Amino acid sequence: MRVVGLMSGTSMDGLDAAVAELEWHGGAVAMSPLRHIERPWPDEVRARLHASLGPTTAGELCELDQLIGQASAELAAELLPADLIVSHGQTVHHWVQDGEAKGTLQLGQPAWIVEATGRPVISDVRARDIAAGGHGAPLAGILDDLWLRGEHTRAALNLGGIANVTIVRRGRPPLAFDTGPANCLLDEAARRTTGRPSDEDGRLAARGTPDAALLQGLLDDPYYALAPPENDVHRIRTTSAVTSVSLHLLANDTGCVERHTYDEQTGAARRFRSGYVNASCPEPVGVELSEATPRALA
Repeated sequence: MRVVGLMSGTSMDGLDAAVAELEWHGGAVAMSPLRHIERPWPDEVRARLHASLGPTTAGELCELDQLIGQASAELAAELLPADLIVSHGQTVHHWVQDGEAKGTLQLGQPAWIVEATGRPVISDVRARDIAAGGHGAPLAGILDDLWLRGEHTRAALNLGGIANVTIVRRGRPPLAFDTGPANCLLDEAARRTTGRPSDEDGRLAARGTPDAALLQGLLDDPYYALAPPENDVHRIRTTSAVTSVSLHLLANDTGCVERHTYDEQTGAARRFRSGYVNASCPEPVGVELSEATPRALA
């Protein structure tokens, strides 16, 4: 089976698409990557997506939903032929109340993909996970469990817009959760202080030294006091965290934002590591994957 996958992450830097051949060998699935395309969002689209994280209108969300759907359709068509297309969409809201995920919203109308390709399309996969009792994030743990499974406990850390970790343990369900913001805050701080989309090669960060007081202020966020799996990390990216870091950088002309974010991740890891020796860098917002979780992909 040839499958196309489409993804726009929480860093909101662009749309990624890949096509792979999947083959079943008994109880194993073999994946052979064939091609990958990355299409950066135009500056105007990126700005509108960032703005949609705050107060917005139904009309704006509707326009963005169609715009992302159309861009996804164009990219998917470039990767045909395929038997199936899976489109994640762009996350703009994750609703968590009293530690329980109540809903999630991804933009990217899949009907445009169907019309452009004529192929079956799976979308809105996070919503199904929440309906099945999960947290809706992260879903990468399903794949991590397949390729990391073995005799020893193993961990995979993904530093995307939001950082997430998967802990794979023999004879036990995998554990997957977010540990905190990563590239979403780094890129936003870079945009506010330099006007560029990111701190390329970490050059700005390399010029600075960590500020212990600023770092502690970031780590004092109540989110980090929660026991994993926590699932409210998306709130942090819309609070004063970016503003405080950006103002600090502007006032002091230092480049410590990347080191702060890295230390946030390692701090979260140290708190969690007591039970998992190999989990050297985890994160907060997650879900103990249950039998219900894979149904998100059904």
